[in-house]
Amino acid sequence: MQIRPKNVKPGSSYESLLLTLGFIVVQWGHCEQTLEIFVNTIIDDYSVVASLKRKRAPRQITDKLKFLTDSAYQIEALSEFRSDLAAVVTNFESLKQVRHNLIHGGLASPIAINSTYKFIRLDTLHTTPEVVYFDHDLKTFPALEARLMSLGDDILALAQRIKVNMNSHIFP
Repeated sequence: MQIRPKNVKPGSSYESLLLTLGFIVVQWGHCEQTLEIFVNTIIDDYSVVASLKRKRAPRQITDKLKFLTDSAYQIEALSEFRSDLAAVVTNFESLKQVRHNLIHGGLASPIAINSTYKFIRLDTLHTTPEVVYFDHDLKTFPALEARLMSLGDDILALAQRIKVNMNSHIFP
């Protein structure tokens, strides 16, 4: 079944923008959910919250990524995965702001200029909130798509490899 917004011209750049944003939402959701399960698996299987001086599992993505990095250096059984964990963390870090801007930003103009849409977002990380404008060029989507797909594949494969490794340590 194919669903289309009524007022969006098929094949238009606006339709492409909507498809792009929908893909980002769904694929990022897969990546972040896998990260969430991965972090909780490490906590459950290694009982590491106390050993990493944490009161609870991390909730924000920045904290989850730091947790993975810390775990790689503080849990001996994960030491062989340090470079793979670092690569996944680096890939998340490099994509999270792009995703954040596009998903939490608003369209400043519904008209694309040379396949580029202008977005606006209120940045509240500073003492005084500031309005930030940024562009999204639809031509960059193939590279973004490839990076998001790769991140999803990489974190899932790494989580599965670590789970197998955990089981071999728990049940020698």
